[in-house]
Amino acid sequence: MSKGTFSKYINNVLDVLRMNDLVHGDNRNGDGKLIEGQRKLVKEECQETLAAIERVDTRELVDGVADVFVTASYLAYLTLPVMKFEELYEKLENVTPITITAENLKAILDGLWQTNGEETLSHLAGLLAMFEQCYYLLGTLDVVHTSNMTKFRKVEDDDGSKEYTEALQKQISDDIAFIREKKGIENIRVENRDGYLIYFNADTGKFQKPMCFVEPDLSQYDNHFVLTCFLLGYKKLAHRSD
Repeated sequence: MSKGTFSKYINNVLDVLRMNDLVHGDNRNGDGKLIEGQRKLVKEECQETLAAIERVDTRELVDGVADVFVTASYLAYLTLPVMKFEELYEKLENVTPITITAENLKAILDGLWQTNGEETLSHLAGLLAMFEQCYYLLGTLDVVHTSNMTKFRKVEDDDGSKEYTEALQKQISDDIAFIREKKGIENIRVENRDGYLIYFNADTGKFQKPMCFVEPDLSQYDNHFVLTCFLLGYKKLAHRSD
């Protein structure tokens, strides 16, 4: 992996962490319930990725790998010692990617949810190095991150006018009506965090997506030739090693 690619990988990890801080706040203090919930998410995304590999579904593979990256990056963050972002960047720079091949990919994905801190980051860097050989994973992560940030409604700075207040209240009312209709949730809480409106189920605390959310466009990976060849080759080698 080139130095430039690895630097971009670090920035992608930091994007994920900042996004999660919007929802969860700074939870680098050993929140056991949050960590176990994150492990479950990582496990689910890894299983979905393995299922996509088995079906030779190139679009779902790309979506799965991106989701593994997002969920596992935050797991690493939660299980690392508490540190400032500047210190975290330095730690990321010193991560050594694990070597991942067709023979051990399934085992890596099966066990990723049980890893912690630097081990998780090493596995993610290894996945990046592997998949960068057959498609531009970092570009995909940018597309997914842009989509993920639409889960939060960006609000303009308050100019103190009546028009601003009315427009903001209408936007909140529209989002709440959208979530109620889509999810059947009656009690919804909204918070303004760092200039973003974030909606929660007031009863469960679970984050909810407003009407501005846009799914990532991964259509370019439908029946992707290079990825198809990769997956067929992977399955042949993986079954040979069983």
